[in-house]
Amino acid sequence: MDLEKVERFFRNTCSAEEAGKVLDWFSKPEGKAFLKKKLDQDIDLLKDERITPLMSEIRSEKMWDTIESGIEAPPADRYLTPSGRKSNYYWQVAAVALVVLVSSVVVFSNWADMNQQSQVAEQPVLYKAGEDQHKLLSLSDGTKIRLNSNAQIQISEGYGRSEREVTLTGEAYFEVIHDETRPFVIHTPGASIKDLGTAFNVKADPDEDNVQVAVTEGKVSMWTERQNEEEATELVPGQFGYIDLEQRTIQVDEFGVNNYLSWMNKRLEFNEAPLDKVSLQLSRIFDLSFNYSDEELKRLTLSTDFQYGSVEKVLEVVSMTLHIDYERKDNSVIWVKDNVKS
Repeated sequence: MDLEKVERFFRNTCSAEEAGKVLDWFSKPEGKAFLKKKLDQDIDLLKDERITPLMSEIRSEKMWDTIESGIEAPPADRYLTPSGRKSNYYWQVAAVALVVLVSSVVVFSNWADMNQQSQVAEQPVLYKAGEDQHKLLSLSDGTKIRLNSNAQIQISEGYGRSEREVTLTGEAYFEVIHDETRPFVIHTPGASIKDLGTAFNVKADPDEDNVQVAVTEGKVSMWTERQNEEEATELVPGQFGYIDLEQRTIQVDEFGVNNYLSWMNKRLEFNEAPLDKVSLQLSRIFDLSFNYSDEELKRLTLSTDFQYGSVEKVLEVVSMTLHIDYERKDNSVIWVKDNVKS
């Protein structure tokens, strides 16, 4: 099942045909497992003491009435499974109702987090994004942060007083309000990044031996924990910095920087890009490794612009566009000439 289609279902932006397919999937073991996992996550979220006071406000909204009426009187022809069955309908609708409700609660909880920031600046504050969830934060100085799935960020004690420091694990996009008198510094395992007036993306996965920074506006400086700030490397818009924590080196390139932000819009764009550069970028974005059955494949050029719902979709688009094939085992991918797969 295309998870992007499932997300559209939860947002009530899918077609009746798509909704029917999603509900049919929910009646199957894989779909039930997915929904149960999401419900477990959402139920845990509802237990958050900061969110409980918001429940009455959300429940009173028109959205809740719509959900209840949908459970009481299911439409005759909408959201039917492809086979026309209504099996598990009430269970499915109730489950989906909770997911929709929690989606709204997350918005309110983020709003609450934002407005509590000025009150809790005297002690460190930790924010986390769950699996398959993005979290939006707005700090007391107007700086905005968007956390990718499973990322977490700690706001330092006394943030905004004389300095602004945060500690990131995972991936996040920053829109920083620049203030020369109060530098904004991001600490990651093994490296630090300092804002010089900018919008940028930082990826520092705990299981990887690298830190990645992509700059879209302004300028940042970055350095390893074994360097002084005076030895920092500066990045300007359109540049990407890659810190190898094992080799203690920093690489800078200007290839498709916006693609490093694709976790937010699920869009990739390549313009006459050699396959070896495409593969290097995909390895950084999706934590894959690439090899080639023939060195000539590296010189193939790719021009395409597409949206994706999964890593597999990305590999399929690249292979079909270039008329080649691929073999994948776990996180290892081999590009092969068409019709010569082993």
